[in-house]
Amino acid sequence: MNLTLYTERLILTPLTPQDMPFLAEMRTDPLAMRYIGGVRTLKSVYENADNYLRRSTDGHLGGWCVSDRETGENLGTVRLRPMPIDEASDDWDEHNTSVDIDIGYLFKPAAWGKGYGTETVARVVQFCFQDTAMPEIVAVVDEDNPASRHLLEKSGFRLEGPRKGYGKTMPGFRITRQMWLDQQNMP
Repeated sequence: MNLTLYTERLILTPLTPQDMPFLAEMRTDPLAMRYIGGVRTLKSVYENADNYLRRSTDGHLGGWCVSDRETGENLGTVRLRPMPIDEASDDWDEHNTSVDIDIGYLFKPAAWGKGYGTETVARVVQFCFQDTAMPEIVAVVDEDNPASRHLLEKSGFRLEGPRKGYGKTMPGFRITRQMWLDQQNMP
């Protein structure tokens, strides 16, 4: 299966070791990391490289680098992984299929407000429901981050209420295959 995904403006390619400098740049940026657990040290980003680059279930879980199709500029990342409940860990158990699959995204501040996040999340949701057997996808957002909440809602996710994830209780969102199919059939 080809795991490279396209949108009108973007290309999403599976993360590789060559993407680590970009990932490190974002993970060490206080503005970019403000709502997702705070900055990481450069050392910790590289020590956790295997977790960032890991893929499982035929490549369906894992991360993608999001780039501008025209210029090739790296804009952000998106990933699917089992939702960690009790801690804000970058590690995950690829064999645990009983947990909800979480979508997460991180864009460099210069890319904010341009619709890249919504375009990316919509494409990954499409991938999940057209090319995999995933029945649903969940997400959590920092309650102080209305932009992320808006992005999820524009992408078809519905607010479920409080949800535990990454060691905190946060607003939880969900989209099911049926919800997505219903949205595709709307005029």
